[in-house]
Amino acid sequence: MTLNPRSPFTPYPRGWYMACLASELPVGAVLPLHYFGREIVAFRTEDGAPHVVDAHCPHLGSHLGHGGTVEGNCIRCPFHGWQFEGETGRCVRIPYAEKVPPNARARVWPVREIDGNVLVYFHEKGALPDWEVTPIPVEEGDWSPWQETRWKIKACIQDVSENDVDNAHLPNLHQFTAHAPEGTLEAKGPVLELRLQLETNLESLGMSGVAKGPLNTTKWGLSIGYIAHFLDLGGIQISTRTLGHTIPIDEHYVDVRLFHSIRRTPFEHVNEQLEAQYFKIFKATVEQDIVIWENKLHLARPLLCEGDGPIAAFRKWARQFYSEDEVARAMAQ
Repeated sequence: MTLNPRSPFTPYPRGWYMACLASELPVGAVLPLHYFGREIVAFRTEDGAPHVVDAHCPHLGSHLGHGGTVEGNCIRCPFHGWQFEGETGRCVRIPYAEKVPPNARARVWPVREIDGNVLVYFHEKGALPDWEVTPIPVEEGDWSPWQETRWKIKACIQDVSENDVDNAHLPNLHQFTAHAPEGTLEAKGPVLELRLQLETNLESLGMSGVAKGPLNTTKWGLSIGYIAHFLDLGGIQISTRTLGHTIPIDEHYVDVRLFHSIRRTPFEHVNEQLEAQYFKIFKATVEQDIVIWENKLHLARPLLCEGDGPIAAFRKWARQFYSEDEVARAMAQ
């Protein structure tokens, strides 16, 4: 396997990853994708279920995502019409042959549909998932529609994920806070919860002064993160939420898809200002990070100081998404 020369770890940690939005995969749709350094295909069968399989037909190697069609609960190869079940990958029909070879099947990926996202599970040896992603918390109130920002970034997935717990970089690189926030980090198996008290410079939202409030992050593996931020301005309560997905494209690039929403206040002019400013600031903040990610090394043995505490805890938690051999190899370099 080819590695990113700027990281000693595999670019493909184990875990759940976003394949696409559910809305991007209506019934009958066939969607070619390139993730994990390979070609895969997502499709939705007539029973409404999403599926993901390896892209190339085991017969003569044609790409199921380019010209393939959904037939009932199968995907039909565009070249010779072989039909593969979405659930099992088993070939159930060859239009010009009575007998189907017993080993004729497409490799099926574990799939879940959660919160309007179609997720696939990656394991370097094809093992089945041993944990699940839970739905994001239900937030009360009138929320704006999710708005997406998306980047293709030359970066290591762990650097992108680790950024959420790197409190010390917030006042140094970004402008929305003047102090590194204090907080707690709690690992619950493959789920990580970070609870911070963030002092926000309200100038970044087009207002004056500062306000302090909780910023809570939940991470499912190294790919999926949900951030909820709350500010009380004394009469006006501001709540924002972001759902983030980072998916490795190949050994060099990741696909970052962020979805943002704000809870509407009773004041429409405030809503318009908040929506415009929040999306603008979040995009600018990520693009400041991108400059760092695209030019840094991922050091397996970083030189940390006392104020970097959450990073050490995060690193310990993150090791579960790599094989023991992978961790030993990376740490030995």
